[in-house]
Amino acid sequence: MRWLCLMLALLAYTPAPLFAQDADERDGTTVGDDEIDEGGEVDEGGDIEVRDQRLRPVEVFQDTAIETETVTEEQVKAIPATDAAEVLQYLAGIRTSQRIQGQEAAISIEGMPPEYTKLLVDGERWSGEIGGVGDAADIPLQNVKRIELLRGNQGVRYGSDSGGGVVNIITHDAPSEGWKFGFRGAGGSDRRAIGGGTGALRLGPIGFSLSGEYDQINGFDEPSDPDIVSAQVGGDESQTQSYFLYAKWDAPIGDAITLRGNAAARIEDDDFVPEDSDDNLPRTDTNYRVNTGIEWLALDSTQVTVNGNYYAVETDSDVGRSFTLFEDEWKGELLVDHYMTTWEVEHSIVAGVESLVQRLRLDEGTLPPNIENDGLAAGRREDESFFNPSVYIQTESALTDWFSLVLGGRIRFHSEFEERVLPQAAILLKPHDTLKLRASGGLNYRTPSLRDLFQPPTPQLGGAYFLAGNENLEPEDSLSLRGSFEWSPFDWVSLSSSAFYNDIDDFIRSQFAETISIGTTTVLVDPTFTPEIAAICQAQRMFFPDPADWTPECVAFFSGMQVAQQLPLNSNVFRKTNLDSVITWGGEAQLRLRYGRWVQVLVDYTFLRTEVKDSNIDADELPNEPEHAVTGRAVFRVPHLETQITGTALYRSGVIPERSGTGLLSFADSTARTDPSYRFDVRVVQPLPDSWSLPGAGRISLFGDFLNVTDERREDSYSIRGRSFFVGLVGEFSSPAL
Repeated sequence: MRWLCLMLALLAYTPAPLFAQDADERDGTTVGDDEIDEGGEVDEGGDIEVRDQRLRPVEVFQDTAIETETVTEEQVKAIPATDAAEVLQYLAGIRTSQRIQGQEAAISIEGMPPEYTKLLVDGERWSGEIGGVGDAADIPLQNVKRIELLRGNQGVRYGSDSGGGVVNIITHDAPSEGWKFGFRGAGGSDRRAIGGGTGALRLGPIGFSLSGEYDQINGFDEPSDPDIVSAQVGGDESQTQSYFLYAKWDAPIGDAITLRGNAAARIEDDDFVPEDSDDNLPRTDTNYRVNTGIEWLALDSTQVTVNGNYYAVETDSDVGRSFTLFEDEWKGELLVDHYMTTWEVEHSIVAGVESLVQRLRLDEGTLPPNIENDGLAAGRREDESFFNPSVYIQTESALTDWFSLVLGGRIRFHSEFEERVLPQAAILLKPHDTLKLRASGGLNYRTPSLRDLFQPPTPQLGGAYFLAGNENLEPEDSLSLRGSFEWSPFDWVSLSSSAFYNDIDDFIRSQFAETISIGTTTVLVDPTFTPEIAAICQAQRMFFPDPADWTPECVAFFSGMQVAQQLPLNSNVFRKTNLDSVITWGGEAQLRLRYGRWVQVLVDYTFLRTEVKDSNIDADELPNEPEHAVTGRAVFRVPHLETQITGTALYRSGVIPERSGTGLLSFADSTARTDPSYRFDVRVVQPLPDSWSLPGAGRISLFGDFLNVTDERREDSYSIRGRSFFVGLVGEFSSPAL
């Protein structure tokens, strides 16, 4: 109630008018590190328009107290990438992991679990399980205007699943008049094919855009590297196909009210073909959302936004065990943006009320033929729901020209867990024109997701292991602190360094729980071998068909089989549980260099340490978290030819591999580390001659990606695709009025 009273008091205050929306947001354009600044004086006379065109100074973060890094549209197009995950992996402190509980590219920021990274498209959820991990590989790059990364705890403004940071992909609005059209078509190795386009127009006051894309790629065989855990299903005969549509609209209703909305649908069909098998194991993930709302300019200094959002994800799978899982979320939000001055101090206030209703429905099919009904309920049905309202307020105050302060808090309620008050603060100091100092901190509270609590033991990789929820889980409490400086002594260089500390209590993690029987098999065994050894060797032969991967004991076992014997087949169950505490700490450094418009160099370094504190496990750090990571990107433009060449490099030091091979699920049996991994990618973009394009309307460019040039087959403890290539055409056209 104290927070509610404070919010109402602030909103009731009558200040001098100060509403001044950013011009870049009004006209739908953005200026990035290497873009032309068109914000200078404009002299219009007849049909002639002259602009003061200058390059903006190089910067790492936006000029705010919260560390906000922006990847501009021009930078996105230069990076050898086809989805958001492939762009984000080259930013400091970012780690992408393949095949985490079915996710292809979960994003971890500075060692925080992927459940603490919130992935948004135009401010709303796009992909991934509700209350859990999102998949950045599901987010294509069609119509992207910029990508914003907010580092550190953002729980006040964006909710408890943003305790590590927020990734917001912002797309273009419809043009202010006329029409626009863009397309992309490409193909390459492993039968990779992409085709998509975006059309946008404005009919009178109403703007509308529609983007679509088809993406296809074959699987690949895992190399025989002892550091690689089994994280990939199937081989080169497997195939993944995805389809997406995204619509966006805006329409004014009177002088002060605008209706805005968007709708998205995405279908991913995974057709897994295990090695030494002709059986296809299909898995289909469907995501869709509808969001609509109104923006009301109530006063010159106050904007009120009312949003309604529906998001759903459905998984229909025959991999390992037949099941259908459906999750959906209804969200309503009332948001007030208020600008005010008190004693010549400017304040920007954001206050809101948010209500979430989340549901989970799980229908288990029959058990596979090789799995006995031993503690596993065939045909089980789950139907659970949560109600999760929140009230929040956040203020940003420019106390002086050199000192800004952000203060905020969220009161979070939950139908199953106790409420929490979560404060957050950040400061920005500018002791010199070339130097910026930042510090931030806050508390976060993440409740277990519906899957964390209620998922029954479900087989993964055809029964190689099982994942299960735990209805006795406790919520996670976390503290995040960070500090940084950014120094820009010249317009062409900027250096930033950050230090961070995160402490998570009651950290939810999957641990080995038990071994269950999944059937029996008849084998010929040597009488000198015990049944336990025989069972282990039989499991090795099932999951590792190549005898070169067997232990010497099992090689001897199969070479000396003499007696027929009925043996059980067992599988491990990994169950969600609470650890006492997990701490992640470290630092980052980022260097940005630019020589005119012809050369850019970006180098990022991350140092990360993790500490596990729990008496029930024999481990003192998290697996699969590299201590040292370096990413680099260099962009070269060839004068006259306008050819653009981008080289990207990634280095990760050795990690402790995971025991289960599922991605951030269980701890290894030893502290042995993998070898370091390296990767190098190149993109070349060549604009075609004007004679190939529509006169005065647009341009077509040819691009080629040369991926994993060094043919590295492992990253951390996961197998990755080897050397490959990808070539295609992109084009953008608009009406002559634009």
